[in-house]
Amino acid sequence: MLVKDIIGSAFVMLVFEENEKNIPYSHKLEPITYFSNHPWRGRLIDIYYGNTAEELLEGRSCEGMFYALYSYGDDFCGPLIGYGVVDYDSVRDDIKNFEITEDEDDA
Repeated sequence: MLVKDIIGSAFVMLVFEENEKNIPYSHKLEPITYFSNHPWRGRLIDIYYGNTAEELLEGRSCEGMFYALYSYGDDFCGPLIGYGVVDYDSVRDDIKNFEITEDEDDA
């Protein structure tokens, strides 16, 4: 990814995979549930930038991994706006809900 692609992006998505070493004993039998609720406790495998779910996920092979999605400004990373298991619908819905909230805040 080129720096010019990052600068104009509205969102940054961190993609994680399971890391068995970071699962508390009480969650050993449910790693998918644990990492979908705590993706940042997994192993960071990639960072994607984009303005839409399509841009974030197009041509990527991260289905079934875990993500944390943040809004992204010119020089800052904004609030966490979604997380869970990577799938197109979840990421699209997180972005849509964030944009609705942003529009309400601006009104």
